[in-house]
Amino acid sequence: MRRSLLVAVALLAAGLAVGSASGAPAGGTASGLVRNGTTGQPVPDAEVALVFIAPEGAVQVGRARSDARGRFAFSGLPDGRYLVQVVRDGVTYAAHALVSSGAPAEVVIQVHDASDRVPLRVSLLGIAVEARAGYVRVSEAVHLQNAGSQTFLGGVVLPLPVGARYVAFHQGLHQPRVEAGAIVDRLIVRPGTHQIAYGYSVAGSGEVDLGRRLPLPVERLELFTTDPAQARSPRLQHATPVTSEGQTYTRATARAVPAGDLVLAVTGVPAVRLWPAPAAAALLAGLLALGLAWATLREGSR
Repeated sequence: MRRSLLVAVALLAAGLAVGSASGAPAGGTASGLVRNGTTGQPVPDAEVALVFIAPEGAVQVGRARSDARGRFAFSGLPDGRYLVQVVRDGVTYAAHALVSSGAPAEVVIQVHDASDRVPLRVSLLGIAVEARAGYVRVSEAVHLQNAGSQTFLGGVVLPLPVGARYVAFHQGLHQPRVEAGAIVDRLIVRPGTHQIAYGYSVAGSGEVDLGRRLPLPVERLELFTTDPAQARSPRLQHATPVTSEGQTYTRATARAVPAGDLVLAVTGVPAVRLWPAPAAAALLAGLLALGLAWATLREGSR
């Protein structure tokens, strides 16, 4: 497998070399434009990397620089799938190109200026809670929305409930760490939506406090809890339950939750004398994704 990848790289390199030495190179072409999405202007002198996507893996096969009009071109390429990449302000932007000798590939790579002062908002906060004897296991998904024309590049803080333990990071985080009762990380949030997912456990029985301080307003909150446990918060309204893998989850929802202290608890958690270390929350994370998709579709149908 490794040998076949090296052979492919050698062939690609040879093709690119022939393309630069001959006036009419054989093979396909990939050309395009680098455009600044913040200013709307072409980006001259940008370094463009060409990556070949082979079954054995991806490998960089060429580099070029955009001209005064932001244009670039690669020629003499074997047919296949490529990734065209540009780095700006430490952030990588990319576009896919399908190269065929009979159909030149044309791509536009849109980059953005980066800043740590770009305002973010939480368009959706999803929480799935599995009540077990002596503790609850929680999975959370946070949809950060960047509605601007710049890329956010800076620190984020995601507060956890008091007593949260066994924190696991699932998606969308860079180099997270738990510090002073919160998840702290440095993120890249391009214009659009960026999803973060993580999980943790909180010990307790009867009623378990999941309250925390929200650093940003939440446009929509969706909470799923294993039946018969129930979520309790003055901001939540009960909604239609969700059934997954034979398990019924009660559902509660809220709109326009302001930044600040969020009062939230789960009642009906069974008691146990010893609190065992919880298992991984992959099932909960999957439930959260399915539940949020279901809730979103249901809302859209209305």
